[in-house]
Amino acid sequence: MQLWKKLSSRRVPCPHCGSRSYEVLYTTRNVHMAGFRDVFCEHVVQCRACGFAFTNPRLSAEDLEKYYSKFYHLEGLEVPHTVEEFLGDKYREIWFSKERDFALVQSQKAGGRLLDIGCASGSLLWLARKAGFSVSGVEVGRESAAFVKNVLGIDVFSGQLEDAPFRDAQFDVISMFHSLEHVPNPRAVLRTVKRLLNDEGVFVAVVPNFASWSAKSEGARWKWLQPQNHYSHFTPDSLARMAEAEGFESQISSEEGRYGEEDVRAHFGGDEISRIYEERRGSELIIVARKRNARWAAQSAANIVSPHAHSGPISAAARPAVTVLVDTYNHERFIEEALTSVLEQDFPRDDMEILVVDDGSTDSTPEIVAKFARRVRLIRKENGGQASAFNAGIPEARGEIVAFLDGDDWWAQGKLKGVAEAMACDPALGIVGHGIVLVHRDARQQTEVLREGFRFRANTPEGARLFRLRQSLMGTSRMTIRADILRRIGAVPPALRVQADAYLFTLAAALAEARILPEPLTYYRYHDENGFQLAAVDPARLRNKQVSLDTLAKSLAGEFARHGIDRTAAALITSAVQAEADEIRLVLEGGSPLETFHTEWTLYDVHHPTASAVQRLAKRLALAPALVLPPRAYYRFRSRAVANPFYRLLSDRISGNRSREHVKNEWRPSPGAQESTAVHKT
Repeated sequence: MQLWKKLSSRRVPCPHCGSRSYEVLYTTRNVHMAGFRDVFCEHVVQCRACGFAFTNPRLSAEDLEKYYSKFYHLEGLEVPHTVEEFLGDKYREIWFSKERDFALVQSQKAGGRLLDIGCASGSLLWLARKAGFSVSGVEVGRESAAFVKNVLGIDVFSGQLEDAPFRDAQFDVISMFHSLEHVPNPRAVLRTVKRLLNDEGVFVAVVPNFASWSAKSEGARWKWLQPQNHYSHFTPDSLARMAEAEGFESQISSEEGRYGEEDVRAHFGGDEISRIYEERRGSELIIVARKRNARWAAQSAANIVSPHAHSGPISAAARPAVTVLVDTYNHERFIEEALTSVLEQDFPRDDMEILVVDDGSTDSTPEIVAKFARRVRLIRKENGGQASAFNAGIPEARGEIVAFLDGDDWWAQGKLKGVAEAMACDPALGIVGHGIVLVHRDARQQTEVLREGFRFRANTPEGARLFRLRQSLMGTSRMTIRADILRRIGAVPPALRVQADAYLFTLAAALAEARILPEPLTYYRYHDENGFQLAAVDPARLRNKQVSLDTLAKSLAGEFARHGIDRTAAALITSAVQAEADEIRLVLEGGSPLETFHTEWTLYDVHHPTASAVQRLAKRLALAPALVLPPRAYYRFRSRAVANPFYRLLSDRISGNRSREHVKNEWRPSPGAQESTAVHKT
């Protein structure tokens, strides 16, 4: 057909997680539906990052819509001209399946406002209207939509759901019977469904089961694979994960339905069939889902100290593009500047929500935040450290991406616009970081931006090595992470009173692509109360840091194994974190000289991956005192040595101690300083 010469296939990222890494499962042609037999299809693939199966490459949404409008009339049948004709024997099969579908709707809602997406012939809407429902439909096929509207007299929007002019919270029940697998972006559809449902509403859908016994036994010959028009190939797990990622609680069951009850009965007895359904291996999946808002509110209430802890007018219906999550504790000197920097961003207000998690402040921080109540939602909780603050705030975030900010830092103009545009342009990105301005205690400013290696993923040895040298540009106040990646990561180990951000950005960079923007978009403030960057030797705070680093190393090792991350890559990352923890332990507790040598050599190898053989030999010689002195004596000796400018110069020249050559540094004097205003660059 000439039409197909004009239709173009295209490669797309994973509809669930955005990854572009996948493996081919099947190369096939559709052999079931006559209207699609001549359509060439390349691959059914599976995402290596999240396991979701989808058709790739595939027709564009526009071209597929043209096909439906020209060839796929009324579920493959000719369009009738009258209601009487439609109710006749020729269309009996349609009515049989729709009566079953409507029974499922009625099992959830006895009446109300119903929207059927992919309504095709309108038979479900006809049945629902007869039962007293107020009905509306969405259908991409123009002739089918015209039949439903003009012959059946039912309101139908012809086009994509996202373009339909429905109001927020308009419907009591929304159905999609064998439609969700057809849409180009199922997550966007689920997101719209959630917006259109009222708080007591229910979503009901049926899709083919890619994990069914028939799909597994027939493989590429499975008659319901249909990759020419089925974009997504759902399993019980992938359907549940996608629904959860878009804010639904769901129940998923399985049966044969229209997809081959005769086949299953030909192969299995009654008890075996029941077991197949219990194991959700029937050829159809049925999902019944409701908004998760109520459960999130209950979870959050457990963390609330005051009954007025949440403040600010938050719209339940509209979903923002970005959540700004600010964690704070006793930041009365800084929090106002932090929030002001967010509110002054060149970013649409309606596309941004601001959550502040106060981790049990004992100063006036909550009162200062309350001044911003019209734009900021405050969550107050008992003090528990950074991990507990993240665990209280992340489930409350409604944005598609979450931008983190510490309450003692602030953002540069253009921060939100920069990270949001980066993610919008590249769905494969799971996390974005950027350059930073370090504001020292004497008010001097040190700008650090990346020279090279702006994109990587930490799930390979090469990517892990890049990550180890770039993670300083990914911490809190720098990191922006997709909400679905945060949901995959789950709760942060509560023992991480500090370094909880490292847990998130490390796993995010292993589960998805990471990108570092070259601009310095955050001001990181050094002060006496920094949880990680300590101004002086404080045994209690050093111990807290050591415990957090040790917990981080062990927690990451377990998560890397759970997610199937390459073992060498995992070891490269966790060994570096463990070495930092061991160094502090040796300073505080002592140990053996051999431990000191091993720890220091590991850290040198992390920070100097390009050191020459001569430089490595020189470093080993420089570490000779570590093999002789007890650890605490060695670190006292090293502290005195590094204070000597001649020693530092010699160390840089001989051992290659200029460790951050991938980062460009610029120093500026403090504002109003009497010294020269020339910029010092390295």
